[in-house]
Amino acid sequence: MLSTIISAINVDALEPIMIWLEDSSIHDWVIGSTWTWPMLESLHFLGLSLLLGALIFVDLRVLGFAGKAPIKEMHAFVPIAVLGFTLNLITGILFLFGDPFRYFPNLAFQAKMFAILLAGLNVLYFELKVHPRIRESGDAGVGIDGKIVAALSLIFWIFVVVAGRMIPYFEWF
Repeated sequence: MLSTIISAINVDALEPIMIWLEDSSIHDWVIGSTWTWPMLESLHFLGLSLLLGALIFVDLRVLGFAGKAPIKEMHAFVPIAVLGFTLNLITGILFLFGDPFRYFPNLAFQAKMFAILLAGLNVLYFELKVHPRIRESGDAGVGIDGKIVAALSLIFWIFVVVAGRMIPYFEWF
């Protein structure tokens, strides 16, 4: 199914966007300095660490691990995850400006973006359906759907990391 969705992406239709990104002054800034790309990589890793560190803690608690930690208090880690995601979003967009012809056609990149979309929908469900119950009832509000959402969160974000690491190895496909 994933390969069908990914193969449905018409990269040729994105070529005008890729050309526009490559012709921009942001592209020149991203690739114009010896330090810009490594700085962006470091910030991307920092963002990923904040995002995953916070989410893993929350997801594992929702799944029932660390049972003595108050589940209502776990939501305090969400702003850290949002900060990490925001940092990754900004640096990721700058990577796209820096090398659009590397990323857009790359199957691993496309899979990563699809997994981020799924993870985002998963978070939206958690915030709209599960978190209000947890805020009201604590552990009793988690429900089976909360445990499924937490497990899916871990799966999606691990997939995002693995797909991101695979990007250099899919450049020839």
